[in-house]
Amino acid sequence: LLRLTNEHAASTVLSETQIYYPKSWDVDIETLRRLEKGDYQAVIMDDTCFIREPDLTAFAMKQYNKGASVVIVGLEGIFDLSTLNRQFKVNWKCAGYTARSIELNDLGKQILGDAFHLIITM
Repeated sequence: LLRLTNEHAASTVLSETQIYYPKSWDVDIETLRRLEKGDYQAVIMDDTCFIREPDLTAFAMKQYNKGASVVIVGLEGIFDLSTLNRQFKVNWKCAGYTARSIELNDLGKQILGDAFHLIITM
């Protein structure tokens, strides 16, 4: 999942089938190159994408270096924050995690599924 918010606050949500090749599940580099031409206020992606997909991480960091906010949603519950610490030059530690109890609309349920949130302290 990759969500981009442009400078006019319009959002684009890209699903897995839009950023990966369907048969190989490799990142679609052509799509990323096209997206890199845009200026975004925010890039929102899940923790697995950020940690395990170097091309998507590089895309997010390019946008971050251009001034965009980057939000990493803890969908998979990856508690090793070393990648985030290294990329953003921070020293976050996971203090705990919680289950969530949120009433979502159908799109929210489709996007988030049964994710839980990380509580991160600096």
